[in-house]
Amino acid sequence: MLHRLDTFSVVTKGGVWRREGELDHFIGPRGNVDFGRVLERLDLSVAEIAQEQAGCPVVTIAVQGSPIRSGFKEERSYIVNRYVTNTQGKSLEVAADILSHDGERSEFVTALYFTFAGWENDRTIQVRPATPSTELEERISQAARRRRTENLAYRSGDIPAPTQQEQARIEELRREHERGGKAVKLSDTTASQYFSVDRRWTNPHGYAYGGAILQQMYDRALHHAYAHISNHSDSPAPLPLVSALNRATFDAPLRIGSQVECAISTVFTGERSLVERVTLTAHNADDGSSRLTNTALFTFSARDAQGEPLPVPAAVVPYTQHEMQAWIEASRHREAHRVRKAETPMVHPLTRSLLRYPA
Repeated sequence: MLHRLDTFSVVTKGGVWRREGELDHFIGPRGNVDFGRVLERLDLSVAEIAQEQAGCPVVTIAVQGSPIRSGFKEERSYIVNRYVTNTQGKSLEVAADILSHDGERSEFVTALYFTFAGWENDRTIQVRPATPSTELEERISQAARRRRTENLAYRSGDIPAPTQQEQARIEELRREHERGGKAVKLSDTTASQYFSVDRRWTNPHGYAYGGAILQQMYDRALHHAYAHISNHSDSPAPLPLVSALNRATFDAPLRIGSQVECAISTVFTGERSLVERVTLTAHNADDGSSRLTNTALFTFSARDAQGEPLPVPAAVVPYTQHEMQAWIEASRHREAHRVRKAETPMVHPLTRSLLRYPA
């Protein structure tokens, strides 16, 4: 199966991503490594492999991430191994294993899985199939097929009923809120913003490319998480750290000039982390119609100025059926990522050799 090795460096002075002679700003406005810009660059980079395999233009339709084991740090080099994991009909998945390197050893950071669809004349088309040639490639392909099944279930909105444990926790949160404790209604955390799709974000066909949309959703989720922590804290807190891109879906394309409503909610809080849900809705000013185009879940960890974990100051409480569904979905994503963080990731043989993983 196709794979390519790529490298970039995060440099404090000037804050750049260095790749094949290109310089892209990579440090955020507060001096931190901007994960949104990582997502933007990776989407473009991974799409190159997807298009080569598909034999046609492609569009991003979903992204799923593994837990971020060690945050992106300044003054380090990073290696990105991009490879096709599975093809099926009109879609294919490409993984990006990201490793950090400090000059002496490599360390696994995270893996991101991008699903693309073949695209031509404003419709999806068949992609060129790829066949696993080794036992490990077959196992990697099986894992990709499981993620595809999860994505389809997520898109359908088919979230099972709450377990007894989940129902008990929701009732406990409601009692705390009703007693006037440090808990807030989930509906009170929702904020909306508006933006227009900029020409700089679009491909030659006039559609916004996936990486630009991912960056927009991440930036808004990050600052919404920061606002939740700051508004309920007794002292100032730094920006939280991203722990995972749980999932992002692309349900409809955004065209240049589209008027987009971005709704962000804190849908789940744990002891030291919180989950932000971002939805984008495109509004057509000509006929008054609206269409949901994107949904994403990001998990953030609250940290102090020294980077040590902090408790999240206020729990969110779901009341309506829709809020309960969002809370349960986020809770299960968070638990699945907690379990996966303890596991050795299913990665490409080249990634294993760079990390000296056991075979």
